[in-house]
Amino acid sequence: MHPHADRRPTATPSFAPPQITATAVTASSIHQFVVDDLSVNGACLRGVSSLPRRRLFDIIVRVPFYPPIRVRARVVNNQGTATNVRFVHEFDFTEDQIQAALLSELERRQALN
Repeated sequence: MHPHADRRPTATPSFAPPQITATAVTASSIHQFVVDDLSVNGACLRGVSSLPRRRLFDIIVRVPFYPPIRVRARVVNNQGTATNVRFVHEFDFTEDQIQAALLSELERRQALN
């Protein structure tokens, strides 16, 4: 009999990648979200909150292992716990930051597989 035959198989540890999150800062409140979908143009935010429609507010997007990105946004629509926002880029560098963060996150996730 093999000396290690009596050992139970160990479970392979699972790794859940850190989530992309966002904080919406309005004139009167702060809301926390998980980001389901992120692009240079906007995001789908998941969480219980009612953000003002047709008003600009700040969004701070946090992509794992990347500096926070602050951008202006406006609600496109709300569907249950999902809020779709469109970014209003006041400066070109916020578009560049989001694009670089997305590329960094894609490369990081591919390296894990």
